[in-house]
Amino acid sequence: MSSSTPNVVQPGQAAASGQASWAIPAALVLVGAVLPVSVLWFRVIPPFCGVALLLMAIGGDWRHIRHRLASVDKGWAAGLAAFVCVAAASLAWTPDRGKATEVLLIALVFLLLGVVAWAARPSLQPGDLALPLAVGLPVAAALIIVEMHNRTWLHVALGGREDPSRMNQAAVMMALWVWPATKLIGDRWGAGAAVAVFLATAAGVFSSHSETARLGLALAILCAAMSRMGWRSLPVWIGAALAAVVLLQPVLMAATKALIPYVQGIKAGHPAERMTIWVSFAHAVSLAPWAGWGFNGSGTIGFRESLYLFPFDLWNGIRDSHPHNMLLQTWVELGALGALPLAVLVWRTGSLVRDLPWPTLAPYAVGTLAVIPIVALVGYGAWQAWWITLLATLPVLFQVAGRSRPVDRA
Repeated sequence: MSSSTPNVVQPGQAAASGQASWAIPAALVLVGAVLPVSVLWFRVIPPFCGVALLLMAIGGDWRHIRHRLASVDKGWAAGLAAFVCVAAASLAWTPDRGKATEVLLIALVFLLLGVVAWAARPSLQPGDLALPLAVGLPVAAALIIVEMHNRTWLHVALGGREDPSRMNQAAVMMALWVWPATKLIGDRWGAGAAVAVFLATAAGVFSSHSETARLGLALAILCAAMSRMGWRSLPVWIGAALAAVVLLQPVLMAATKALIPYVQGIKAGHPAERMTIWVSFAHAVSLAPWAGWGFNGSGTIGFRESLYLFPFDLWNGIRDSHPHNMLLQTWVELGALGALPLAVLVWRTGSLVRDLPWPTLAPYAVGTLAVIPIVALVGYGAWQAWWITLLATLPVLFQVAGRSRPVDRA
């Protein structure tokens, strides 16, 4: 071992004592299991990851948790707090207050678990986290490849239907988690093992039905490579660009109407249908630009009297369950009051990634950072529990990866 022992818990991170000593091993089992199991049942992502975060918090070092919480970047914390306050206030005018309250509470629970687990600094050796990721990612990738080449026979055998899109959430998780995993695995077993796991994971992601995960991972590879080559300001530019996209979202999505005639014949990804949805919800923003329609209210706009506020050619689009664009959904439901703190939040996130140790950690975080905008802009609802949970796990994974150092094999 080198003098900077890589996978040994440092002072102040002593293993959890007494009855909490079981918490970290149990959390690691869930981290490894959620990857392959989510390929077959993506709905396990919130409970598995949520309980893993809870166990990591239980098995953490709580002696300095108040100081760690106080050390959170003030701009980032202010953006998050303002966003949550706007979302909570909008419950007063959201169409379905009961459902919206339930969705908001679930999201807040997962976010709180992530914050507490991060602040508690889980008392585990980075090498211990490397093992479940080194096993879980390739197994999940193998399952996706097998299912895609065999008409999802495992899903059918387990009572599901033949639907490759049921594995999309797992592919997104793999595209996000492979970056801290690569850092941890490389430090624990060397570059060869890290490359092997990364390539296996990429094979699974690119074999999946998820265009979002494939595009996200491709962009992440490019951005991580650019960061490693010396583009240390890249995460700031990513954060700033995404903040600008947040602020301009209604205008950008309304402008896609001009592109619909040119993509009518394209079946892959159904771009014409997706653009119609975006144009419809951009019109919804114009009807409630400042405070929006209320948290989680986008799915009800097309099924109430509000439908008649829209031109007939937008009725099919506004009747969709959500805008399939998380940034546009924020505008629809929370208006400018929600979009402004979200822009601050993503801008500060880019700055925080830039400040991570370089090149030992920052390029890996840049990889994950590059995946997030792709997922946010195409395909999914903003408040889906699996997505919120994955975001909550990332600071914890990178915190542990940041403590990892390469093993001296000389």
